[in-house]
Amino acid sequence: DRLLCQMTADCCGLTVKAGPVEATALGNIMIQLKALGLLDSITQGRRLVAETEVIKTYTPSTQNYAEWNAAYDRFKPLL
Repeated sequence: DRLLCQMTADCCGLTVKAGPVEATALGNIMIQLKALGLLDSITQGRRLVAETEVIKTYTPSTQNYAEWNAAYDRFKPLL
């Protein structure tokens, strides 16, 4: 979900990379290929997925990051 990914980037102040909707199925296939010896490593499998699927990148908004920090500051006393 685009909104969730953007909010995560804004809240954490970090870049978020989101893979395809079929990530679970692709991860399963990747593990099976590794088990069969067709992939050398999980890292190689991740590279393969990144090269063959659309990966969206969400960069944090500095304005929204400040708003998220303010909300967190209001939340902390409740803990």
